[in-house]
Amino acid sequence: MWYGFLFSTLLQAPPPCSKHVFSPPIPRLPFQTAATEAHLNSLYAGEHDPGADTKQLFGLYLKNSSIPDSGKGLFTAKDISPQTRIAKYTGAIKTQAENRADPSGYAVAIPRGRVIDAASTQSGIARYTNDCRAANKRLNQCKGNNAKFTISTRAGVTSVWLTSTKRIPAGSEIFVSYGGRGYWG
Repeated sequence: MWYGFLFSTLLQAPPPCSKHVFSPPIPRLPFQTAATEAHLNSLYAGEHDPGADTKQLFGLYLKNSSIPDSGKGLFTAKDISPQTRIAKYTGAIKTQAENRADPSGYAVAIPRGRVIDAASTQSGIARYTNDCRAANKRLNQCKGNNAKFTISTRAGVTSVWLTSTKRIPAGSEIFVSYGGRGYWG
């Protein structure tokens, strides 16, 4: 789409300068509000968190997981209905051979022998979803997985989405299976 070019152009860093950094004003678009202008300026300045739009749209936030020693977990501030796309899983596209040579623990398999590896991004918020394993359920650390990864291919472009499998109440942590022995091996 036309705005993809605009955003990719805006994301390019301005050339370095020894004394001052000059940021030319971004041309105002006909539909642009003051809030949109501030958002575009933050994109240009490199201050924007790409996951922020998803966080605001779905009311997602990060905090310590209910599973000990699991780091941050992904939580929802709003009720999520079953079969709802929650967040896109983003990261570097690698071959499965590259992933086997340098595994990160954040790779999701996609068709044609490739993976999306989210280790390279802190803003891809779907990467913060933890797995509620049977042992965690027995210890009452979580109630079970409430989401899954779904693969969507449109016009030759493959995307992975974190999708709810049941109603997820506001304030709940979102959990997804990492797979059987493949991950936990």
